Amino acid sequence: MPGMAANPTIFEHIKLPQEDYEIHWLEWQIPDINETLNAYAQRMCKFIEHDDIVLLGVSFGGILVQEMSKFLNLKN
Repeated sequence: MPGMAANPTIFEHIKLPQEDYEIHWLEWQIPDINETLNAYAQRMCKFIEHDDIVLLGVSFGGILVQEMSKFLNLKN
């Protein structure tokens, strides 16, 4: 997840083993009025379609993926 002033292309040069990982980029959604970070993180999780995932985020995107991790099955 990029920082708030960036888009997912900041991650375009990250190369992971293709036999182990498939990259999916997330983009910021407009928050609802008075939506908490916890509620926003839960809503963003709806864009995740897999289990056993790895989340990567920078700046405020890093804070968001930490919150999202509470609601997802992550790779150990």
